[in-house]
Amino acid sequence: MKIYLSARYSEQGLMRLRREELQDNGHEVTSRWLDEKYKSFEEVATREEVLEIAIRDLDDIYACDVLIAFTYGGKTTHGVRFHEQGYAQALNKELWLVGEPENCMQELFNLKFDDWNDVVVHAICCEALL
Repeated sequence: MKIYLSARYSEQGLMRLRREELQDNGHEVTSRWLDEKYKSFEEVATREEVLEIAIRDLDDIYACDVLIAFTYGGKTTHGVRFHEQGYAQALNKELWLVGEPENCMQELFNLKFDDWNDVVVHAICCEALL
């Protein structure tokens, strides 16, 4: 299964670990932002680089079968990851949520998980069914 991980940019290190877990179980992770050279999005120097990053992220979502969104508690209405989630929804991708919904649109996700371990178990079971 091809999976896109949608999380805060500051969670890049943790998401790399999540990617390894998924890859170890035979899945492909399409999230190239995990290998981005910048420490934070604020470091991006030029508008051209910003556009490259945005288009690359959309391409990675287009290539996935499932987008897994991570939440951080509380309600919020802004952030790049929400745009990613909306784009994946527009492409009719399967949407999985880890944590409590942060906004009304996340209530529309296909599956909701309490924690990462539940996602891994489900992903392994799904792959076995394919």
